[in-house]
Amino acid sequence: MKQKLKNLKRSKMKKGGIFSLNKGVSFLLILTYTHLSTNCTTTKRPLDCNDVQEIKIAFLPKGINPNKAISNCNDIFQYRPVLKDTVLNNQEFICSFIRNINKLEESNKAINYDFRVACLIVLKSGKYPQKLCFGEGYITVFNDILMKDNANLFKLLDETLYSSISSIALPDSR
Repeated sequence: MKQKLKNLKRSKMKKGGIFSLNKGVSFLLILTYTHLSTNCTTTKRPLDCNDVQEIKIAFLPKGINPNKAISNCNDIFQYRPVLKDTVLNNQEFICSFIRNINKLEESNKAINYDFRVACLIVLKSGKYPQKLCFGEGYITVFNDILMKDNANLFKLLDETLYSSISSIALPDSR
């Protein structure tokens, strides 16, 4: 009985039984790889401002000097006593912000991160929000990819986040 089973296995191997299985598995693996490589690439697709519901921003006030660099964007939330946050849903601002994000290009230089601003771009579709992190005047990281800085984007953030804070009338210290 054992001899017949061995002979049957050998005959299937000779006829391509195992080899045809390997070809089928190989094809399936290639098909899966192709599908994943075309759908899970890091190529940046432009965002449409009409698809954005709101932009949630958490930021440290200017001049706050943590005792160490904030190298992980999520670590900004450790500074809760001084952390500011806002939700922006003005369509004009959103479109201007998204236009500038769509102009971002990947950077290939290494840099030490020191984040001060974390943004979540919430989409109307409910898809996973887009994450954007900034340093104070430099460093732009979009969905965990270092990008070349965009002066217009920093200016827009500065005017939106800090000009309203700095324009508050302080008591006269005479």
